[in-house]
Amino acid sequence: MKNKGDENLEQLKKILFKLLANWYWVVASLIISVSIAFVMNRYATPIYSVSSQLLSKKWEKGHSPLDAISGDYLFRKTPDINQEIALINSTFNINETLETLDFGVSYYTKGDVRLTEVYPGKPFEVEVDREESGNRIPYGTMFLCEKESDQEFVLGTEDQIWATVVEGRKFKFDKWYELNGFRFRIKGYNYKKADDVDLLFQVNNRRAMINHYQSRLNIGWAYKNSSIIQIGMTGATPRKDVDFLNAFFSVVIRNGLKNKNEYATQTISFIEQQLGNLKDSLAGYDQEIDLFKVENFEYIEGSKIVFERLKLLYEEQLKLGLSEKYLDYVEKYLKEKKGNNNAFAPVILPDQFPLLDKLLTGYIEAKMTEEYVRNKGNRNNPLLGRVNQPLEEFENNLLEHITELRTQLGKQTAENRLNIETLKGSVREYQLTGRALHKLQRIIGLNEKTIDRLLEKQMELSIARASTTSDYEVVRLPSVGRFPVAPNRKRTFLVAILIGLGLPIGILFLLDLLNTRVQYKEDVLDNTEVPILGYIGHSKSKAQLVVSDNPKSMIAEHFRGLRANLQYYFKRIDGIRAKTILLTSWISGEGKSFCSINLASVYALSGSKTLIIGADLRKPKLSSYMDVEQPKGLSDLLAGLVTVDEVVVKAKEENLWVLHGGTIPPNPAELLVNERVQILMQELKEQFDVIVIDTPPLGLVSDTFELLKYADVNLVVVRQDVSHKASVKHLQELNEQGKFRDVSIVFNGIKINRTKYGSYGGVNGYGYIKENSYYYADTKS
Repeated sequence: MKNKGDENLEQLKKILFKLLANWYWVVASLIISVSIAFVMNRYATPIYSVSSQLLSKKWEKGHSPLDAISGDYLFRKTPDINQEIALINSTFNINETLETLDFGVSYYTKGDVRLTEVYPGKPFEVEVDREESGNRIPYGTMFLCEKESDQEFVLGTEDQIWATVVEGRKFKFDKWYELNGFRFRIKGYNYKKADDVDLLFQVNNRRAMINHYQSRLNIGWAYKNSSIIQIGMTGATPRKDVDFLNAFFSVVIRNGLKNKNEYATQTISFIEQQLGNLKDSLAGYDQEIDLFKVENFEYIEGSKIVFERLKLLYEEQLKLGLSEKYLDYVEKYLKEKKGNNNAFAPVILPDQFPLLDKLLTGYIEAKMTEEYVRNKGNRNNPLLGRVNQPLEEFENNLLEHITELRTQLGKQTAENRLNIETLKGSVREYQLTGRALHKLQRIIGLNEKTIDRLLEKQMELSIARASTTSDYEVVRLPSVGRFPVAPNRKRTFLVAILIGLGLPIGILFLLDLLNTRVQYKEDVLDNTEVPILGYIGHSKSKAQLVVSDNPKSMIAEHFRGLRANLQYYFKRIDGIRAKTILLTSWISGEGKSFCSINLASVYALSGSKTLIIGADLRKPKLSSYMDVEQPKGLSDLLAGLVTVDEVVVKAKEENLWVLHGGTIPPNPAELLVNERVQILMQELKEQFDVIVIDTPPLGLVSDTFELLKYADVNLVVVRQDVSHKASVKHLQELNEQGKFRDVSIVFNGIKINRTKYGSYGGVNGYGYIKENSYYYADTKS
């Protein structure tokens, strides 16, 4: 059993030799496709690619002096990637670019096949008065300009409306004409053209040109996460595309700078407007405050004296409060006997309370003496009692004096508060006047600060605007590719070759895939397990008896090979009785009679007494093939109308006898099941060495199944390009059902020119090639 690799190899061989057999179709297809590719490359307009790169600085936060000074970047958002591309490829930018270029009229040359735009340079110049012409300009209409003389020219066009306008008219160079509202003139015709080339021009619509260039501009980011924008175009006029991109970059950079400075310009304008308003307002407030001071001089000066006196009273009130708190502290200390330190407390008010200062000094000295005696460790010392007595007196005196001082402080505080309230009453008279004056002063101060800030901001923005650059910078100027991107000549020829080879291959493969007939031995082996016993080549001779007519032909050798293979079956047969071979097929036309006759002939040539029986009673042809004149045959014999000796006829070939079908009976199936068949076969086997039985097709009638039991070997003929694959499958089913015994296949009608790789054993084997004059006879097979 073959593995998958062997099967694939066989399939490849089948395809290759199928192509070799039909090589002329492959060559014809290849020639046609390559010729078409040549014409396409010859007459196709070359398309070139123009590429360039632009750097966008909008992604750099704070890169502009305006950003750093104005802080505008805090409020501006970084543009989206797609928005950035759309802004660059905006209608405004392209329209402004076209305004700087002379693209209003296009000029062309036309040959037999190709229309080519003339750029740079002009064969002549067409001037159009667009203002006067308005919407009557024939945009997109192609006009032919033919020079008649140095002063005159004629126009032509395929547009039917304008053809009637310009037909039959002659125009002069450098002269204005108006046709249906279209005002124009042509001047400067100095182009030397070939005789077979026409010159044409076309007026372009600005809106259509904007759409045209917007669709042609290929804009995208050069690299992922980069700020470099790749801008390119493809077209038939690369120089024109380069000029457009150069002008386009100038417009983009200029508009980028203009848009960037717009914030500073608007801000400076706003500041100048506000400064004018503030200066006018400030001048009015200055006059108002001067007049107010003149009218309220007494109130303004009097209020100053009152406020100074009130300030002194508040300071005195603060001092009295501190003194009272100090007295509270001393009194609390004395009453709670606090403090074991020598130093009692600092005397902070000696000038105001001199007696208190003196008492505190004596008290501190007595306290230190007491501490000294106690530190000697003799707490029962009588001196300690003497020291404690004056200390208690000091404490009593201090408490009494503090009480007196607190009474005095209360009187002074009450008097001070009264004076404050009195002054407050007088201050209210000045408050309204002072408040109005203070308001005017505050407004003036605020305006002065605002003016200073605005002047500073104005200076900063002016400096920043002067030093600002555009958001865009050209990284790589527009450049034209070295080779055209279309047509790609190599690719065109490659595609043509692939199509030229692939189309016939595909058709042959499709035909082979859809073909239900047997073409190769693999078609037989893949559908049945019945072995192939022999291969018979295709005979181009009209004669049926090829072996006798051309014993040295290739087909004769094929039958000899089949005879040799049959010997393996006959080894187990008794050598006394005849060897019986039955040949059949599935349908008519597969060559079973041809194989029967020639197989019998090859046995006869070997010296074996051979009989061929035509058992196809429904369609007997053996008599015509063998040129037998006896009208009676097998059907007459089985019907009992004749004897064996009367119907078995000697053929022209030596050792060969024929028993043909005879008269067509009305009941052929009943005759073959008659027991006379068995008697007949026994009698014939005793008389002959080899018996070949030619039977009806299996797929049409059941007669053959009645004769299978009389044969030693059953051969089913399968013919190339005639037998169906389904027939081979049915043969396998019959074999599996046990209806066949000792069955093999004869592959017939093999065409040598389709099978030269030798996959059919014996068909193109050793020595038997077409060029071998010894074996090759006149009848080609």
